[in-house]
Amino acid sequence: QPILQAYGEVLSRRTLEVRATAGGTVVNLAPEFEDGGKVTEGQVMVQIDPTTAEADLAVAQTDLAEAQAEVRDAGRNIELAHLDLAAAEDQAKLREQALARQQGLAARKVGTEAAVEEAALSAASARQSVISRRQALATAEARVDTARTSLTRAEIAVREAERTLDDHTIRARLSGTLGDVTLVEGGLVSQNEILASLVDPDALEVSFRISTAQHARLLDAEGRLAG
Repeated sequence: QPILQAYGEVLSRRTLEVRATAGGTVVNLAPEFEDGGKVTEGQVMVQIDPTTAEADLAVAQTDLAEAQAEVRDAGRNIELAHLDLAAAEDQAKLREQALARQQGLAARKVGTEAAVEEAALSAASARQSVISRRQALATAEARVDTARTSLTRAEIAVREAERTLDDHTIRARLSGTLGDVTLVEGGLVSQNEILASLVDPDALEVSFRISTAQHARLLDAEGRLAG
């Protein structure tokens, strides 16, 4: 069994760059975060100071609570607007009926023209009140739409703040070995800065060069590589 000596390199087919997803001061490092350190998938490797992100999340959650309260208040307001409109329409019907009675009395020479005019003025005022209530209802409906839009924006802001806070915690994307570590606890990092590389030890390949004579020693009688 001849022994062939060759030189080459071991390469990883799966290497990830560990980057800072947020800028700030490093407040905690895993003990394994060093050259040659082994980490498992999902393990927290680096914690960047989350104080500002936590405050932003708290503000976003407060804005969300206010938006939810505005939606509830707008919903109650539109219910009252519907009731006001219904009451105004009922009042207008009664005024129209009173006008019709006064006109009937005047036609039979029982009522007076002054009573008819007063009933007509009351009916016109009732119709104007109906118009005003419809305008109020339209305003209430617009307020509901605005409140829902504000609520959607507040929910988006909360999700964005949660993602930003989560970016301050860097976890291992796979189980592997760390290399090229450039970070120390207490250091200041910028967003997207490369902190280390993470190599999957189960996804390696070896490449090396051999001479023609050595290659010939690896062939079988039919000129194919031996198994």
